[in-house]
Amino acid sequence: MKYQETQLIAVITGGNKGLGFAAAQQLAQLGYRVVLTARNEHSGQAAVKALAEKGLEVDFLPLDISETASISAFTSAMATRYQRCDVLINNAGVFFDWEVSASKVQLEELQTTFQTNVWGTINVTQHLMPLLHKSQQGKVINVSSDLGSLSFASNKENEYYSVSGVAYRMSKAALNMYSIALSKECEASNIVVSVVSPGWCQTDMGTDAAPRSPEQGAKSIVEVVQAPSTQFHGKFVLDGQILAW
Repeated sequence: MKYQETQLIAVITGGNKGLGFAAAQQLAQLGYRVVLTARNEHSGQAAVKALAEKGLEVDFLPLDISETASISAFTSAMATRYQRCDVLINNAGVFFDWEVSASKVQLEELQTTFQTNVWGTINVTQHLMPLLHKSQQGKVINVSSDLGSLSFASNKENEYYSVSGVAYRMSKAALNMYSIALSKECEASNIVVSVVSPGWCQTDMGTDAAPRSPEQGAKSIVEVVQAPSTQFHGKFVLDGQILAW
C-alpha cells in the first residue's frame, strides 16, 4: 500500500529486532510510516511480517551501514519512494566483548566496532541529510548508551564505573561527540539532533541480565521523537531526563 503523504517518515537502522523492532512497533502505532532496515533481507522481511500480524504496516529496505555502496543504494531508494526523511533513528550497532581491558583490546575489535557504531552511523546520516532537509522538521536521533558518558565512566559512584567493554564504550563516546558537533551545525536549520540512551535492555547485546525490556528502551527513543522540536536538541536523554556527557 502506498504511504499517505501526510505521514511522517521514520527510518530505523537495525530495525529487525530488539530495540529497533520495539521502536518500529511503537512509532507505527503512533501513525508514523516506519522504514525499518536490516543487513539481512530475510530478517527484515520477517520483522515486517511480525508487525503485520499485529495489524501494523511498515516498510523494509536493506541496509548494511558498514558498506557505503549499501548506504548509497538505500538513500536512492528512499529518495525515489518517499522524497524525504522526517526522522532518522541511528540504532544499528555492534558489541563484541564485555571483559576485554584497555591494555588488551585488539585493534581489529576497535576497527570493527567503530566501523559500525561510528563511521557507519556518520555515513548514513550524511547521505540522508538532503532528505532530512526536505522535512518540515527533520530529526536525527543517535542511539547511544550510558556507557558512552565520560562523566559516568570517571565517577566511582556510578553503577557503570567498573564495566569494561572498552571498544564499545569508546565508540559511543565518539558518537556522542559527533552528535554534539552535528547539533551545533544544525542549530540554524530545520534539523534537530538528539542522543538517546535506552538504558540497559534485554537484547542480544544487553543479555537477559538487563533490568529493562526492549519496549522500555524503545519508549525512551520514541519520547524524543515525539518531543517538541527543540526540547532535546543537542542533549543526551534517558526516559526524558538529561544525562551528563
